[in-house]
Amino acid sequence: MKKIFTLCLLLVLSMITLTACKQEHHKTLIEASDTALLTLYTFDGSSESTMGLFNLGHAFVSIENISEDTIKIGKNTLEPHEAITIGTWSIKAHFGVWYNVESNYIKNHNKYDGRISVTCGINSNDIATISKFIDNNDYWSPLHNCSQFALNLWNSVASTDEELVTPVIYSPGKIAKSLKNFEVYETNRQIETGDKMYYFDGDTPKYFELEK
Repeated sequence: MKKIFTLCLLLVLSMITLTACKQEHHKTLIEASDTALLTLYTFDGSSESTMGLFNLGHAFVSIENISEDTIKIGKNTLEPHEAITIGTWSIKAHFGVWYNVESNYIKNHNKYDGRISVTCGINSNDIATISKFIDNNDYWSPLHNCSQFALNLWNSVASTDEELVTPVIYSPGKIAKSLKNFEVYETNRQIETGDKMYYFDGDTPKYFELEK
């Protein structure tokens, strides 16, 4: 009886170990038919935290057009090889989705040093899904924050190997731990964009300048 119990216990432990290993080895794919790259970024805030000032971090995504044709992302048009960043912010002018805030902060103010990211390929169907997701989630609240927006946008088109577990409480630090479970992740991936930061008021882009 004791031997049978020990055998069952070892079998259960083996199954738990195999499951854990499977969860810890995420992969991302880029297919020949993909028209753009989707990158999920997270910054835990550590490099910008100082004594008496704690930075909670930020999470956002970028989309880069790798095709030779223009593509539509939400209400935006991306030219070939053009990139755009997308994230939600609690900015007085607009509590919701903003474009190119992060890329301009990185370019002009060297922000988000130590940011971690993973990248996958997306096709025209994925782009339509992302555009619908953006339209339906153009708002910010403490529970619907930047991490919740970025992670769920990623999951809306992720394959089984790419999909991330949704936590009870979303935070950039929790996303960072998840991204480090991918076989390949990057640190301080560059984002090429020269466009201004803006949000949409209906169909009209509202351009904005933010201080450091």
